[in-house]
Amino acid sequence: MKLNLTQNLFLFSYCISLLLISIFCFFEIINVQSGIIFFLMILFMICFLYSFLFSINKNFFEKYFFFLVIFGVIVKLFFSFSNPLWEDDWARYLWEGNLIKLGISPYKHPPEFYFGKNFHFQNDFQSIEILSRINHPDWSAIYSPIIEFYFYVTAIFFPLSISFLKAGYVIFDLAIFLMIKKIGNSKKAILYFLFPVIMKETYLNGHFEIICIFFIVTAIFLFKKKWYKFSFFILGIAIHSKIFLFVLLPYFLFHNSHSKKLNMFYKLFFILFGFVFPYFLFHLIVQENGNFGIDKILLFAKEFEFNSLFFHYIKIFSNHKIAGVICYSILFCFLFYSVIHSKRIFTHKQNGTIWMFYSFLIYLQLSSIVNPWYFLILTPFYFLTYPTLKFSWIIILIPQLAYLTNLNLGINLNNSSEFGFYNLPEEIIYIEFISILIIELCYLKKCYFLSN
Repeated sequence: MKLNLTQNLFLFSYCISLLLISIFCFFEIINVQSGIIFFLMILFMICFLYSFLFSINKNFFEKYFFFLVIFGVIVKLFFSFSNPLWEDDWARYLWEGNLIKLGISPYKHPPEFYFGKNFHFQNDFQSIEILSRINHPDWSAIYSPIIEFYFYVTAIFFPLSISFLKAGYVIFDLAIFLMIKKIGNSKKAILYFLFPVIMKETYLNGHFEIICIFFIVTAIFLFKKKWYKFSFFILGIAIHSKIFLFVLLPYFLFHNSHSKKLNMFYKLFFILFGFVFPYFLFHLIVQENGNFGIDKILLFAKEFEFNSLFFHYIKIFSNHKIAGVICYSILFCFLFYSVIHSKRIFTHKQNGTIWMFYSFLIYLQLSSIVNPWYFLILTPFYFLTYPTLKFSWIIILIPQLAYLTNLNLGINLNNSSEFGFYNLPEEIIYIEFISILIIELCYLKKCYFLSN
């Protein structure tokens, strides 16, 4: 399959640009001092070049399949061994992984408890440096045990190494890639694997959402293969990894293609078993976990607000508590509607996957905390339904504007509170809100359950 001149030009430009940027990050030619605006301009430019890959015939992706996969892995490894930019969550990942390795629960004490104490890490100077870089050191762990287990495993083999922690994500990524290929085709899989936003958030900045994506895609894959019991078990683990994935429950519980031998009781049983299993597994590794940070997660959702969309504007006319009640009421009404009309919504497998895209997007629009990397969870639903939602992948890119905080822009630093990072200019929220809403409405008619 030969490409025309334009396709050749943009494919070459994309691959070369992506490779060069990964190398520049690796050698710190691009760094924090380069400026957040400059960095986001590069990201949006790369995504513009990436958009032309969609016009290439799927036969091309089949012909150059292994070349493109190897290229993707090389770029991801360059990013993995680069320093994270404008993100410091990785310091907590390393710290908590090493605590678990020492038999200490990260849920027991916040990082500030260890200030001035020596717990005999393999490299004490490095551990002290990492401890000093943890944001909000007064908070103990809020990540689920299955995520903490990954931090623990990397701490065993590569203590206090952010590079190897990030490089380990390639294993999950390749598994997701292969499942998308099996469910869809080579083009969908390659487009997913070369998606720039995943490169940036997962391999440059180290966010672990790729693990959550792995579990949810595995659940979908097993579901489509009619391995229902195992699918529901893995779904439980997926919800355990990120509790807000509960919005995907109606697809699995009420899909019409279910085996009739598996009634609702057994579905819920396997989901619950998958949800609680990591807690028992983690307890075998380390004791004194208390409530595994569940109280901290609830407090985090109650007290924090960042990059919120509908929530932000509803709160203007009420307060944080009332806005939360209104937003979650809207979300549950949407989910209830999907349950009532499940026969029509989930009759066709494509429509069910589109439903998962929109249900999670609606959750993000209503949530009080909307970190840019949360949108990564939309990626498998998008690529599994491509080309139905066409350019909806831009919805995953737009929240990158949330990195334009007052702190990153150097605005009013003297007046910044402890949570200065969470201050966003009103104009940024407005641009995100309108842009996402416009794209969403353009493709909403594609969603079968909202059509006649």
